[in-house]
Amino acid sequence: MLAKEREELEKVKKERDEMQMERDTALREAEELKRKQEVASCTCMPLSFNEFSFSEIVEATRNFDPSLEIGEGGYGNIYKGFLCRTQVAIKKLRSGASQGPSEFQQEVRMNV
Repeated sequence: MLAKEREELEKVKKERDEMQMERDTALREAEELKRKQEVASCTCMPLSFNEFSFSEIVEATRNFDPSLEIGEGGYGNIYKGFLCRTQVAIKKLRSGASQGPSEFQQEVRMNV
């Protein structure tokens, strides 16, 4: 009798795990759709250079989510994101970085 109960418990645990995976997938898909809708509604000026608010950058990087990190340099981490339907790399200046803000600004100017 105990073996049958254990088997039933394992079956329920497996079903629970599968449902959690389905839920996690659905949540990721919903987040991606929401992000795409927000990006599509972005009002960009038709210029070659745009300025973005910090809140827009935080949103584009999902609050600097480590999963969106694509590199690290002397200034800090580099994240990928989308701003106005365009994939971008966003450099986040780390306080106490080995290179200062003026060098950071110079590099940004060179990459524009």
